[in-house]
Amino acid sequence: MNEKFLRDKDAQDKFNQLVNSLKESRDKIKQLQYKSMQGKAELAEADLYELENIAARDPSTNLLNYKAFVKRLDYEVKRSKRYRRPVSLIVISIDNIDNVAKNSGINMVEDLYRELAHILEKQIRDIDVAARIRYDRLAVFLPETYGSRAKVVAQRIINKVNQKKLLESVPNQAFTASCGVTAFPSHSREADGLVAQGIVYLNIAQKNGGNQVMYE
Repeated sequence: MNEKFLRDKDAQDKFNQLVNSLKESRDKIKQLQYKSMQGKAELAEADLYELENIAARDPSTNLLNYKAFVKRLDYEVKRSKRYRRPVSLIVISIDNIDNVAKNSGINMVEDLYRELAHILEKQIRDIDVAARIRYDRLAVFLPETYGSRAKVVAQRIINKVNQKKLLESVPNQAFTASCGVTAFPSHSREADGLVAQGIVYLNIAQKNGGNQVMYE
């Protein structure tokens, strides 16, 4: 078998894995819904928790999805208003990801973001909350954290991306990432405002060459 056939087969295998993961999640939801409709009493608390957890997560990275993330962030911002405590946000993206998708396909994009999610989770605390807010963006909010400290965390994440070959299948290709950092209340007093400004800062960082953190 030639190299092109192997690459195509590998891409197809990865795509099939993603499809199977999505199918398993849908099947589990259907099972729980059927159980409820059959009148076998109410769903058990564990079943309800599992159903909510499946609906709240991105199936590829297992991070929270955008809707669940903003709901959690909104709660944290309200808490910060009440107790006058800081909270910061980091929005993260792999640089030039659109070119990667165009040249190498969506399977590689998914592989890259799974690896980036692993790096992110290792660099944050248990109380921090991470999510995939768009196909090409991850985010994390950090309770009890000022923007200056969040900037340090963001730079550490970028450094880890630089130090690690994200994909063993493409050992000769290096990837970098950029971050936009915002903080309550200096950038916004609302959850969606913090996310929007974080995306603005992320875009500026990437337009300035990438591989950097933007925070003002």
